[in-house]
Amino acid sequence: MRKRTIVICLLITAAASVAGALIRRDKQARQPSILTSQLAPEAGVIPVEILRATASFPKPDEVQDFSCVIQNNTTKGIRSVVLAYTIVTDNNGKESKNLLSLWRESLIHPDVREAHHFRPLVAGENYTFTSSGETSFGSPNVITRIELSLDYVEFEDGSRLGADSNGSRIIGSIRKGAENYKAWLVEKYLEQGRSANAAADLLKAKDLPPELQSPDMYINQGAKSYRSHMLDAYTTHGAAELEKFLNRVD
Repeated sequence: MRKRTIVICLLITAAASVAGALIRRDKQARQPSILTSQLAPEAGVIPVEILRATASFPKPDEVQDFSCVIQNNTTKGIRSVVLAYTIVTDNNGKESKNLLSLWRESLIHPDVREAHHFRPLVAGENYTFTSSGETSFGSPNVITRIELSLDYVEFEDGSRLGADSNGSRIIGSIRKGAENYKAWLVEKYLEQGRSANAAADLLKAKDLPPELQSPDMYINQGAKSYRSHMLDAYTTHGAAELEKFLNRVD
């Protein structure tokens, strides 16, 4: 009887181990794939290359901690680059593509570049795009794959690469938002008798003024970026630094 009990226990343990292994294997098999579409090679070299990408999938409908490393294989500096990041989901056989964009913009506005010494991505340099939050689509959606491509690359000499399905619009909107905010701030600065301290109080506002708010989220991002960088310039270097930019005619 004791031997039979031991044998039964061993069989149960073995069955549990096999089941656990199968579950782990099935989970690994169901992990969404990450597919990359590279730019066309030039003289046998991919000019700006997607080196690697990773993400975690805690649930079938959720992606977290996405990151993607790119490399500049050209001899030119990259001013702007937009990564097209498409999450493909399946809902009972119906496929949907959800397009997101991640971007690196070293210009935004000449004032911002000068104030914080922003520089282009130089030859041979890597850059890592990250999205640390979670993106969830809700059950019964299941993420099947992620598709990556460099939609837009703008070099310092003005040349461009990529399909540009949306990239140049994103970068243009960001710059437009920064330009709009500076024009508004200069107007208020002049109304206040060229008081940098009064202008700095405006920079501390939590929200954009109503007249600068746009349905284009990237215009809003550009405006907020200019505001935060000028506030930092004022806080770090004082009123004279802010005055330098406000008195400059673009």
